[in-house]
Amino acid sequence: EPCYYQARREEAQQSLQLTPGQFKATAIFMDLSFTETSDDISGPPVLKPASAALQAAVRAGNINIAEGGKMEIMDLSSTSILEQDRHAALLKRVEAERRARAIVVPTNSDEVKKKLRALGQPVRIFGEGLAEVRERLRELLARIEIEGEDKVAGSIARPLFGVFPGMPTSINFEKGGLTGDGNGV
Repeated sequence: EPCYYQARREEAQQSLQLTPGQFKATAIFMDLSFTETSDDISGPPVLKPASAALQAAVRAGNINIAEGGKMEIMDLSSTSILEQDRHAALLKRVEAERRARAIVVPTNSDEVKKKLRALGQPVRIFGEGLAEVRERLRELLARIEIEGEDKVAGSIARPLFGVFPGMPTSINFEKGGLTGDGNGV
């Protein structure tokens, strides 16, 4: 059963503008000397004195009661922020690899060449066999799919270049080539 204070806490959390380095959970301090007993959450709660055990804990100093309800937002340490970023990058890489495995790429070498040319990619990089060319196309299509979803979602997407080892660092669509892959573009 939802309670009056939970609804107020959720409203307060939605109104907060949290930066990425802030802890998203909140600590709420409120008066515990009364407990809520209301079947109807549309109106204010009906309060009754708290249990004797709760009052005894307050008197003993085990429970601190602050005046009024205030929220405290705690900042995360720099190591926690770095660990969260590393974890997010790892999850994105796993998702990209999973999607790449699910993408169907043509087996005909002419079709593979046409798709690579349409994407402004070199047909073959030095030392690459047909299987590696198909795998590069598969990874490229997965990367494009994920980047498109990030743009549609309105999020600020970090470039996914470098997610797959040995892949180019960026694409220059104006010149029609890759940078950072050694093909001279």
